[in-house]
Amino acid sequence: MLMKKLLLSFVCVLAFAALSAQVSDNFSDYTVDGKLAQQAQAMGRDYWTTWSEAPGSSEDGVIAEIAGNKCLYLIAPNNDQILKLGNKTSGEWVLTFKFYIPAGKDGYFNIKSVFPSTVSETWALQVYLGTDEGGPSTPGFGAAYGGSTAPVPFPFAHDTWVPVKIYINLDTDVAEFYVNEIKYLTYTYSTGSFGQSNHKYIDAMNIFPPNTASTSSFYIDDIVFQDASLPPPPPPIMNVTPLVAEAEADEGDTEPFTTEITVTNTGESEGTYTSKVVYGGDVEDWITLTGDANGTVAPEGTKNFNIVMNPTDLVFDTYQANILVETNDTEHPSFIIACTLVVNEIDTTGVDSYTLIQTKLFPNPTSGEVTIDCDKVINQIDILNYMGQVVYSSEVNTTTIKTDISQLNAGTYFVRIKTEVGTQTSKLIVK
Repeated sequence: MLMKKLLLSFVCVLAFAALSAQVSDNFSDYTVDGKLAQQAQAMGRDYWTTWSEAPGSSEDGVIAEIAGNKCLYLIAPNNDQILKLGNKTSGEWVLTFKFYIPAGKDGYFNIKSVFPSTVSETWALQVYLGTDEGGPSTPGFGAAYGGSTAPVPFPFAHDTWVPVKIYINLDTDVAEFYVNEIKYLTYTYSTGSFGQSNHKYIDAMNIFPPNTASTSSFYIDDIVFQDASLPPPPPPIMNVTPLVAEAEADEGDTEPFTTEITVTNTGESEGTYTSKVVYGGDVEDWITLTGDANGTVAPEGTKNFNIVMNPTDLVFDTYQANILVETNDTEHPSFIIACTLVVNEIDTTGVDSYTLIQTKLFPNPTSGEVTIDCDKVINQIDILNYMGQVVYSSEVNTTTIKTDISQLNAGTYFVRIKTEVGTQTSKLIVK
């Protein structure tokens, strides 16, 4: 009976998600450098096409990867990507996505009431991004056209992901345009982009680089089109274990060490995650990720990937890196896995000369001072954030030191303690 209830609950969640999200695509299961619409239609996702309905052609955008995240990449002059939105004629709808435009580049998108069509009156909203065609020419500014020939300017940052939300209520004939959760435009939807008579439908989103290949280049990710009148689906509940990976080897060893990481979703909707290595030192390539390091996790499901630490060609030292796992769980958006590989020095007699360093940090967590106690003389301490960046450094010559960390933001840090016999890293929580 319990199994039937659990199965019924899972089916209901899937049905709810299907009703609320008409389109949802984060491109995680596409192949990088492959054509978007061509791959999408092969997977049964017929909502992606091109202006001429020619998936796989020169119009079709490609899948790119930025910092481990797969996304849609468009570059002029012939990309004209179409996202079909289902010819909606009533109800409340919301379209969300994020865009990334490199410095010196620009982009453009619009909402069409009818597709396919080349009639200007079918443009329900037009948005120029960092271009002088119909909008401000200053980099970092866009222009939105809705209900008027006068553009509504808005700022955005280049070289970063920028969220967009478009709300359309076909029953009340009201549309709203948001960037970075700030509303810049409200207008009568049926007047179209330039204040003319227009069809009161929602049929497609057109994504297009407006200028030459030297200036137009931008990325789109995390697209969701859903019924805004329905409550949002329950969030996933993500967890990552373990959060520490440690290994010890001798100089000359070549056998890699593998730690299996489990990503768990105990929530009621699909979870997504991406994982990447963030180095805390100068030596790279000794640690890699294998398996499902990026992907999705079904409700009540798990995925696994491996952290592989390879001591080949490493000299006597302690090597640290962090694995950053980012999720779509709003309560648990990121996890940090602290990785340490100790390489022991071997003398000519074959006797291990490495001496284990014993360290203690207290209090931990803390918001003021932290005391670092070591059984060896400390030469230097470095405090690193989760990205591996040094936010505090000090040369010392003692076994115990008190350090004021009140200037640090709350979060997880790593204290790297350097001594004459090696380096030790400990986790520090700042509250």
